[in-house]
Amino acid sequence: MYKKIATILLTSFLIVSTSLTTLALEQDAPSTTSEATEKQKNPEEDTTEKPVEEALPSAKEETIEIHDTFMATTNVNSMVHVTYAFADVEQLPQEVKDKLPFEETILKDNLTEPKVDAVVVKEEDKNYRWFIESWSLQEVDPQHYIYIAKWNKELNYHGTVTFVADGVETIVHFEHADEPLYKTDQFSKRLDDSNKGGGSSKKYFIGYSLIPNYVGKQKGDKAFYTHEPISKVFPNGLQGDERLYAFYLSASNVLTLAESMKGDFEINKQSTPEEIMHHKFEVKEDFTYYVPNDIQDENIVQINASYTLNPFTTAVIRRSNQFEPGSVEYYGDEVGASTSADVKEAGYTFVDIHVKLDHRIQLKDEITLSFKAYAFKPHMVLKANHEKFNQYHFDIQPNNPVSIIKFHPEGENEFILRTRIRHKSEIPNATFEDITQDIELASVDVENFKISKESILEIAEETHAPISLNGDVSGGAKLYEINLLFFKLGGPTPIAKREAKPKYLNYVFDKVQFIKNSQAFDTQTQDLGSIQVVHNQSIAGDILPHYSMPTLPDNVVKDGYRYQFLGWSLDPNATTPDFDANHIVNQNLTVYGVWKKVEKTILKVQDLTIYEDQSYDEIRRMVLSVEDELDHLTIDDVVIDYHTVVDANKVAGVYIITFTVTNHDGVAETKTATLTVLKRPIIIHPNVSHEVEETIAVSSHFNIPKTQDTTNPMGYLVSLLLACVALIYLKHISYTK
Repeated sequence: MYKKIATILLTSFLIVSTSLTTLALEQDAPSTTSEATEKQKNPEEDTTEKPVEEALPSAKEETIEIHDTFMATTNVNSMVHVTYAFADVEQLPQEVKDKLPFEETILKDNLTEPKVDAVVVKEEDKNYRWFIESWSLQEVDPQHYIYIAKWNKELNYHGTVTFVADGVETIVHFEHADEPLYKTDQFSKRLDDSNKGGGSSKKYFIGYSLIPNYVGKQKGDKAFYTHEPISKVFPNGLQGDERLYAFYLSASNVLTLAESMKGDFEINKQSTPEEIMHHKFEVKEDFTYYVPNDIQDENIVQINASYTLNPFTTAVIRRSNQFEPGSVEYYGDEVGASTSADVKEAGYTFVDIHVKLDHRIQLKDEITLSFKAYAFKPHMVLKANHEKFNQYHFDIQPNNPVSIIKFHPEGENEFILRTRIRHKSEIPNATFEDITQDIELASVDVENFKISKESILEIAEETHAPISLNGDVSGGAKLYEINLLFFKLGGPTPIAKREAKPKYLNYVFDKVQFIKNSQAFDTQTQDLGSIQVVHNQSIAGDILPHYSMPTLPDNVVKDGYRYQFLGWSLDPNATTPDFDANHIVNQNLTVYGVWKKVEKTILKVQDLTIYEDQSYDEIRRMVLSVEDELDHLTIDDVVIDYHTVVDANKVAGVYIITFTVTNHDGVAETKTATLTVLKRPIIIHPNVSHEVEETIAVSSHFNIPKTQDTTNPMGYLVSLLLACVALIYLKHISYTK
């Protein structure tokens, strides 16, 4: 109040002093200064144009601090008028407006960024607090300046949280985002983190949850340790109705703690299929990979394992790992030399992570793994029979959940990582979210595990089974023991074995299945089987030379028709091929044979009439045409069977002549036609002697070569010539007589 009065008086003094000084100088001042003097007389005129930034709704709370301004009056010309623009100031609450200096007159030398802190909480958005982040200065003229406020917002953690512990509520005030839950506020209020009850009903405090009766299984069940900041619990700020509920480890809980420690175990949970195989292995689905055409002799495989516990169980282990009733008992490192799988013999709480690798996986001479856990740490590396490996080493660092493990597998493809409870002092600031993360065992050295090319090809060719990755988790919990009459509760209790669901690494080629597609004319099996092809390769170009496409006959004959094989197609109804050995295969395919039906050979013949003395070559005129689409046969390929005529010595009469043409597939087309042989009438000249008649008759019965007859035709020509000469001679004699 006093500060406000002092500020008002000081401002009034400045205005009065400025006015008096201006009046004193008006008589001597040149006319050019009249406009500036007028502005000093009416400073209100300079505030009519105020820059406006984003709107600020009504505020719920604010903090205003105005620092005193010093003014020297020795030099009147150094005085300036300053206006402060707060961006939509009309929307600020009246109590805020009353405290903000909208304008003032100060020495120009004292023109500095205002020291005004204003905080506004919007009623409709209580999660945020608006504050003046900075000021920008604008010069209107040499005697008038404007400071414009730039507002920003931050999550609001000025508020209260109600902590409910065993039915009792405690309200604690918070101011900053990084304040821990266990803070003591200005009213000496603090959450309750004490144990409750006593004896068999005692409950040990663990932390706070967003829901009552936290057991790690409810929907929206988030929990927190008391050292975690308020911003971790409420990442969107405080609105005024936040509540947290304490949860405890009871005596009844601890007696069944071993059962809840069995958790879930999974191989390669944290890795995608693409991350498992390192060299160009394209994923087909899940953990099935296409074999690349440039497969290496040795192929790197990534292997990891994850162990998931109920969050409540993990929180209890971390919080209560000391020797006290209702806890998992903790013993120093000097206890735990036993490798026994029996917790009674071992004498300490442990969890064994058992990794079982396929015998075809090759292990490096020294394996390097990482183990990440906030509640557990490595203890020893064992063989499948629970004997220690001769050489193993752990690198465990404080405040670091990741430990490095190195060991020599000694030819074994199974190993057990035995882990023990990590004392909470080793990573004191771990959050509840940290400690409930999966426990992860991962390969660090990419050379740790390899699979040979030979093994992968055997799997892809389906002669061997896929590679298996398996494992299990088991152990024992050294619990608090209660003797009740004749019953013993708690004590050393086995943690039931939990088998991991096996993961299989499978490797495949694409397949091309061949269907004969000849069912229209062929009753044989249509499925010709399939061949394997490297993905994105061709049959002719991949690394599998022992696979080739099926061979089909060029032609198939059915009912006198021939079906010509043209090639293969992806379409069963195709008429032209579109698939061959150079086709790129990028998926499993089915291809079908493409066949062309070839029409029968068409042979056309005609009937013919000849005389007895005509040549057999006349018979060939009976063949009109031969039509053959495939073999392109001609008339010359027709075989004529005219033995009936020959046998009858071509005596005048009617004969059936057989014509046959045979294609290259042995299919014959046969036609018949009628040959009529007439006796040529002989006109005897009265002057022709009987000898001449006999000569003519003899000449007419000379053998004329038949089709396909190999007899030398020269003899026939000579005989014909002699007959002609004799005929001419006889006619000449007749004429001369």
